[in-house]
Amino acid sequence: MKPVHDNKRFTQLDALRGAAALSVVFFHYLTRLKITEQEINFFGSLSEKLMYIMKYTPLRIIWLGHEAVILFFVLSGFVMSLSLFSRHKPTYSTYLVKRICRIYIPYVVTILFAILLKKLSYSGEIPALSTAFNNAWQIPDNECRAILSHLALIGDFDTNIYDGSIWSLVHEMRISLIFPLLVGTYKNTRAAPSLLTAFLPSFIAYFIIQYNMSVSSLVMTIHYTGLFLFGTIIAKYRYRLINSTKKFSDIKMLILLFAASLIYAFSAWSLSFAPEIIHDWISAVGTALFIILLMSWDKAIRLFQNKAFVFLGRISYSLYLWHIVILNTLIHGLYGIYPLFVIYLTAFAVTIFISWISHKYIELPSMKLGKILTGTNK
Repeated sequence: MKPVHDNKRFTQLDALRGAAALSVVFFHYLTRLKITEQEINFFGSLSEKLMYIMKYTPLRIIWLGHEAVILFFVLSGFVMSLSLFSRHKPTYSTYLVKRICRIYIPYVVTILFAILLKKLSYSGEIPALSTAFNNAWQIPDNECRAILSHLALIGDFDTNIYDGSIWSLVHEMRISLIFPLLVGTYKNTRAAPSLLTAFLPSFIAYFIIQYNMSVSSLVMTIHYTGLFLFGTIIAKYRYRLINSTKKFSDIKMLILLFAASLIYAFSAWSLSFAPEIIHDWISAVGTALFIILLMSWDKAIRLFQNKAFVFLGRISYSLYLWHIVILNTLIHGLYGIYPLFVIYLTAFAVTIFISWISHKYIELPSMKLGKILTGTNK
């Protein structure tokens, strides 16, 4: 399988990231409801019927939170590898400065606002809402240490104190520090050995977990590194994958889409017969099929190049960063004054607006700063 090295950007994959970010938003909105922790019956109340439909029908795929993060990891590995495989490969220092500006600056701004908004609005536990909601925004034993840990980002700390979605950024930033070194070993490696080395970090993590009988954040970073490398393999052989599928009929593409959806959402449909690490890899395979479809099927490409999807892709990082902060703020500030569905609708509208503002006035200037600091235009 012959690799191709250029850094063409796929707009539709940015839109896929936006759709996944929206899936995470829906996940956190639903899991704030106490009904998600209870046994539900389709023949029960209206709320039970609705929750049953959301949980046990194909609609489940639109609020798969963890699987969406696995998609982020594979897609991040794919996208970062495009530039690292290109003829104009950046130096490590250029790559790192731009990566820090891209991820860290918008993150810090969000965390500082989250700390302030929590101080202003936190009203204590709300028994009518879920344990997941009430476990968020707890008062830390040492707030100064908690804030410093959040600012450092790559340490092992409680990521649920201010913004529960940031747990994935801890792993992404750690992996970003070593990613160019790992990708460099893939340039002249064949596909089969590359896949084996991508599986290796997860195997090591699984062995550590089994041996120590505990799961730490650092061990999970080892596992997630393999998913980034899986994205690298897809990037390296993307045109061979595209050429292998672009000749498919629409019927075959629909079958492939159906298979991709089932595989991606496997852990939602199945019993937990296997460790999380294996479930993550199954979702990663589904993600790979989504990526291939969005690079080779004209109808899917046109759909995800629609203005609404492109907009979601553009604001996806800010959407991911801000949605929990805004939702928690409005629930704590308005619960008992307005119905919960009004708070949810307001939170969603505010989140989209703030995400657009954040993208325009924080993300884009941060990326521009990275270019200025490194003296590059790309």
